[in-house]
Amino acid sequence: MLLASKLLIHLVQQIRKRMRINLAKENLAGDQDKTEELERILEQEAEAAEDAENCGVLQMEAARDVEKRGISILGSLEEILGTEGFTQLLSAMYCGRHERNLNVRTDTNNAWQTCVASLRGAVKKIFNGLVNVLVLFASSENLDCVEMAVKTIEFTSRLNEMIEQLIEALCDRYHEKSRRSKLGALTCLANVVVYIDSRRLIGVGGQIVGCVLPGMQDTDSRVQECARDVFAKVSKSVGPRLIEDAIEAQIETSVRGVVEVVKVKPVAALDIIFKYLAQRSVYTQDNLELLDAILDVDEAYEQMRRYSDDMGRTLLAFLVQGLEGASETYQKFIEGLSREYEHLPVEHWEKGLRSPATQRGALLAAEAYGLGVSFDSIETLTAVFRAAIEALGSDDDELRSIAVSMIPRLIASLEQRVVESLEEEEQQDLTTSKRAAGRYLLQYLDVFQNTLGVTARAFITETEPEFNVLGEGEPARIFDVFMNFYNRGLDYGTSVQKVQAVECIQDLLSFAPRHVSAGAANTVAGRCSKVLFTRNEGTVVLALVRLCLQLMDYPASGKEKMVEGTMALAMFNASLCDKGEARVLALRVVIRLLQRSEKYAELILGTVVTKKNSVDTALLRGVMCRFVSVVIRYSHFTKALSHITKLMDFVLPTWEWAETPATAAFAGVAVAALCKSASTTDGQLAELQKKALVMMSSKGSAALGGFAFAYSLVTCCMERADPTFIRAAADGVRTAASVGASDKLTITWLLRAAAALASTGLIQASDLKPEAFVPMLRRVDVNDELMMSTAQYYYEVIVERFPEVAGALVGIPREQSTQWGIVGHFDADLDDEEAADTVY
Repeated sequence: MLLASKLLIHLVQQIRKRMRINLAKENLAGDQDKTEELERILEQEAEAAEDAENCGVLQMEAARDVEKRGISILGSLEEILGTEGFTQLLSAMYCGRHERNLNVRTDTNNAWQTCVASLRGAVKKIFNGLVNVLVLFASSENLDCVEMAVKTIEFTSRLNEMIEQLIEALCDRYHEKSRRSKLGALTCLANVVVYIDSRRLIGVGGQIVGCVLPGMQDTDSRVQECARDVFAKVSKSVGPRLIEDAIEAQIETSVRGVVEVVKVKPVAALDIIFKYLAQRSVYTQDNLELLDAILDVDEAYEQMRRYSDDMGRTLLAFLVQGLEGASETYQKFIEGLSREYEHLPVEHWEKGLRSPATQRGALLAAEAYGLGVSFDSIETLTAVFRAAIEALGSDDDELRSIAVSMIPRLIASLEQRVVESLEEEEQQDLTTSKRAAGRYLLQYLDVFQNTLGVTARAFITETEPEFNVLGEGEPARIFDVFMNFYNRGLDYGTSVQKVQAVECIQDLLSFAPRHVSAGAANTVAGRCSKVLFTRNEGTVVLALVRLCLQLMDYPASGKEKMVEGTMALAMFNASLCDKGEARVLALRVVIRLLQRSEKYAELILGTVVTKKNSVDTALLRGVMCRFVSVVIRYSHFTKALSHITKLMDFVLPTWEWAETPATAAFAGVAVAALCKSASTTDGQLAELQKKALVMMSSKGSAALGGFAFAYSLVTCCMERADPTFIRAAADGVRTAASVGASDKLTITWLLRAAAALASTGLIQASDLKPEAFVPMLRRVDVNDELMMSTAQYYYEVIVERFPEVAGALVGIPREQSTQWGIVGHFDADLDDEEAADTVY
C-alpha cells in the first residue's frame, strides 16, 4: 500500500502538471517569445521536481484545492488507469486509511486527499470495487486485514444513505458460493447491521435472511459462526419475528428481499405472502413482480403446490385488472404446474368467462394457460379452444380481438412444441414434422367443428346473415387460420377426420362473409382436387364432392380456369368410388363445370381414356359409360377427337357382347352418346343404328342394349339420327311392349326408349301405341324412385305429344326423382347412377 500510495500521488502530480501546461499554452497561443520562455521555465521545474523525487520528497496539494481550478482528478485517473484498475487502487487507498500501521495510514490518507475532493462522490464511484476489497480483507486469515475492513465499514456507516446499498451488495457477494465470498460477506454484514436502526434494518431484512439462514446450515464452521453472529445482531435489533417482519416490511417495496426469504424459509414466507395478497382487492405491479420472481425460486417448488389454487386466482385477478406482464407470469405458472393441479386454473377462468366484468382477463388467462400447459393435456386445451371460439361471437370488440389473435398463437405454439418433442432427425425432416404436428392438432377437430357451428349460428340472423368476425385478423385472417387448420385434416387425417374436415370447411364457407369465402373458393377447390386424385374411401369422396358442388355456387371470375380444369379432371376419379351418392354428385359437378365452359369436356374425356384400365368391374364400366354420356350431352361435344375413338373402341365390344342386361344397357347409352362426335362417321353411325335394331328384335341382354341405344341417340344427338331408324325403332319398341315385360330393367328401358322416340315428332300415336305400355306402367313400384321417375318422364312426353291417349294413363304411379328436381329435367344417367349399387 505504501508503494501504491506514492504511485498514486505521483500520477496526480503528473495530471496537475499536464493540465497546467495545457492551460498556459492556451493562454499564450500566438505569442512566440512568451511560449519559448514558458518552455524554459517548464524544463527548469522538471529538473527541480526530479531532484526532489530523487530525495524522496513528494509535493502534495489537496484535491479539493486542485478541483477549485476546474481540474477533475478522479476522471483523469480513471482515464489513465482504466475503470477496473482505478477502482481497485482507490478502494485500497480508502481501506488503507484504517490500517494498524501508522506509516500506511499516513501515506494512504495523503494519497486519498490528493485524489479525492468529495468523499461521497468518490465512494459512490468506487462502490463495487470497495465491496470486493472489503469482502477480501474481511475473509482473510490475517486479523489485521479483518480489523481494517471492520474500521472501514465503521467509517463508511457515516455515509448514512449508503448503508442499505452496502447490505444489498454484500448479500449479492454471499450468493457467489465461494467460501471467501460467504465468509467475507457475513463478516461485513455483522459489522454493518449495528449501524442501522431497526426500521431500516427490517427494510433489508429479506436479503439478510437469504444469507443468514443458509449460512447457519453451511458445512463450514466459520461460515456458520459468522451467520449466527449476524442473525443474533439482527434479531437483537428487530426482535424475534425477523422473517415475518422482513416480509411484511418489504412485500410492497423490495421484491428481491422477499424472494430471498422465500428461498430459505418457503413455508413461512409463502403463507405470509398469500395471506397478504388474499386481503387485497386491488393489486400493484410490485405484487405481480413478486409472484413472478417466486415462480423462479426452485427451493419453493414443492411448497408452491399447496398454493396452486391461490396462485391461480391471484394471477387471474392480475389479468382482470390489466397489470402489465400478467399473461407472461400466468403462462410461467402454468408451465411449472403439476399435472394433478392443471384443472384448477381452468375452473377459475371458465367461471370468469361467465361474468362480463371479468371476461377479458379470463380469456387472457385461457390463452396463457394454453401456451403454458403441456401439449398432452388434450382435455384442458380443448377447453381453451372452446373458450376462444365462443369469444368470436362476443358483442365486445376487445374480446373478439383477443380471440382472433389467440387462436393462431395457440395453434403455432402447439405445433412448435410437438415438433420439438420429436427426435432431432425427425425435426429436420419437414414432411415428418408437419405430419406429426398435423395429426396432433386434429385431436381438436371436434371442438372446432361443434363450437364454431353453435357460435356462428347463434350470431347469424336474417338481418346479419354473415359471421363477420371471420374476415378479421392481422396478419392472417381468422378465416384463413381455420381453413389452414381444416386442411390438415385433408392432408393427415383418417377417413373419419377427412370427412369431418370437409364438413368444417363447408361450414366455414357458409358462415364467412361472402367476399371472403369467394376469395378462398379457388384454393379450396384446388385442395379438394388434390385429395380426389388419391384413393379414398367413399365417405371421403362424398364429402369432397359435396364441397366441390358448394364451390360451384360462387360466381366465376375468370381467374379459376386452371383450378376448375383440375377439378374437372378429378371428377372421374371421384366417380370411380364405391359410394353411389358420391358418384351422382360428381356427375352434377361435371354438369355445372360444363355449363360454365364446354371446353372442359376434352380434359375430362382425356382423363377417362387415361384411367380406362382402372375400370375393371361391371359396376365401374357402367359408371364410366354414364360419365361419358353426361360429359358429351352437357358439353354438346360434336368435333372429332382421338379420345372419342379410343373410348368407342373400349365400350363398343361391351355393348355388342354384353354378358348381362345391365351391361348392355349402360354400354348402349355410351355408344350412342359417342356418336355425337364427328369422330364417328356417318357410315359408322348407320352401321350402329342397324345393329341396335337387330338387338331390339332379339331376346335377352341384347334387347336392352338396343332400347338404351335408341334412348341415348335421341336425347344426345338427335341431329344425327336417321328418321328411318326412329320409325323402325318405334316398331321394335311397340312389338316388345306388346309381348310384355316383368323385370325392372326391361320395363325401365322400354318406357325410356318409347318416350324418347315419341318426343322426336317423327312418329304418330299409331306407330307407338302408347296404351300398350299401360300394363308395364301398372307394374311400377311406388317405392322405387328409378321406376317412378321413368314413368313420370313417359307420362309427360306422351301427354304432350299424344294428348288423345292421355286418358289411358290416368292413375298410373309416377313421380319426379330427386335428381330431376335438382337439374330441372329427367336425366336417366343421374337416376341410374343413384341406383347403380343395387340395380346395375
